Amino acid sequence: SMSLTVADALTATQLQNVVGVSALFAGATADGGTIASGGHALHGGTFSNFFGFGDSTIDSGWFRNTPISNDPHLQADYDAAKAAGGGIPTTLGGQMVSTLLAQDYGLSADPANNPGGGTNYAASAATVTGSLSSTSLAPSMVDQITSYLAATGNVADPNAIYFISGGGNSSKIAVNLDPVSAVNYMISEADALAASVEQLHAAGGQYFVLNVFSGSKSLDIPYANELITDLTNAGISFLIGDELSLLANINANPGA
Repeated sequence: SMSLTVADALTATQLQNVVGVSALFAGATADGGTIASGGHALHGGTFSNFFGFGDSTIDSGWFRNTPISNDPHLQADYDAAKAAGGGIPTTLGGQMVSTLLAQDYGLSADPANNPGGGTNYAASAATVTGSLSSTSLAPSMVDQITSYLAATGNVADPNAIYFISGGGNSSKIAVNLDPVSAVNYMISEADALAASVEQLHAAGGQYFVLNVFSGSKSLDIPYANELITDLTNAGISFLIGDELSLLANINANPGA
């Protein structure tokens, strides 16, 4: 079996448990250990819903139901991809990790703007507080969470998985700033996301999975540190998924 590792700047005390996504709430780590929460498994594995907030790392088709860009050429390109059976940020015919994780618990991760309803608010090109470019029509991660709470009368499902994946697009903006401003920008983004997660928690949400390593590693570290510190100080339990370390471990030992 294989456990995940994280950057040295993120201490074991801060993270507590870094586990494979498929084992996040099963009461066991990828190495067979328990997921600690006061000495007990965090959750037995039964959930009422899956809710997603983020960017292209978990977008399951948000823009199949709404325009993706105010640039007509980009919109036409997307429409052509959608007509060919695409429209989500993976290979043609593939499934997103959000869909796969939800299916592990007998749930769905359909886009929240589907005509028939859904629970995944993630949109490609979203940053924490904005979008990746002036032509993007992606709602920010903060706005996604606000939309969910508005739709539920500020009541968050207490038995749902909340999968929050983003920050990589924020780092793509930050790399264009001077080094000090870049770090400060990422810290500000982390503070904004933490405030939104705190709103979810205050409204009843309990089970949070955070994916924070998807962009520039050097900028992800201050972002992750700030987010982890904010949520820990707020008394919120959460789990971290580190996709970059997962991929590195797979590449290092594909047969494991």
